Formats: sequence, structure tokens, C-alpha cells
Amino acid sequence: MKTRPFHKALCVGLLALVGLLGDSGAIAQICTREYAPLCGQVAGEPAPRTFANRCLMDAAKATLVSQAECAALPVPMVGGDVDVHGCKGSAGFVWNAELQQCVRPLDEQGLHARSGLQTPILHRCD
Repeated sequence: MKTRPFHKALCVGLLALVGLLGDSGAIAQICTREYAPLCGQVAGEPAPRTFANRCLMDAAKATLVSQAECAALPVPMVGGDVDVHGCKGSAGFVWNAELQQCVRPLDEQGLHARSGLQTPILHRCD
């Protein structure tokens, strides 16, 4: 019977490598594709996120927040900044008590000013 020193050395080397990787935790986690959602927080991330299952959450080294999907944070709507009178401040509108409506103050050159003036020139489109 023929001896195979190369084959034996290769097997010993691979076993040693697997042993080293197993001790360091560098072996990739293999997870199933089941969907059992969990909310988890990964260190260093600003908000928790939903993981498909416990295996994926453990692989990401996240801590459990809840046994369900994470609650979605409300996204602010662009242009949704209305005051108590319904004036949109981001569009330059302010409430005028004398006219009882939202108006856009103008500066001396007729340009819309960001801040209100003492005696604003009113721009109305009716």
C-alpha cells in the first residue's frame, strides 16, 4: 500500500486551520430563511432594526429589543410645517392678525424676507 504524505499533511493543516478559526469565532454563521421577526439593537447604530429571525440577529451581535418587528419611525412630510393658523413657515408665510390670513412679508426690494419686518409690504395673489 502506498503512503501519501502530502495528503496527510494537507488534512492535518486543514484541521488545524478549522480549529484556529473555530476558537476565534471567525466561522460564518449559517442561518435558515424562516421569518420570525425580532427587533434588535446593534451597538453603534442609532436606531433598532428588524431582523428576520434570531439566528440573523445573533450573527449581527445585536441585543433583543422586542419579540416583534421594530416600530416604524414617522417620516416628517416635506412642507408639513404649519402653525396654529395653517401658515407654512418654510414657504415664508406668517399670520397677519389685521388681515386674518397667512401672508408673505416682502422687503424693500420686493424680495421675500425670511424674518418678519416691522411694517411688511404684503404680497397677495387673489
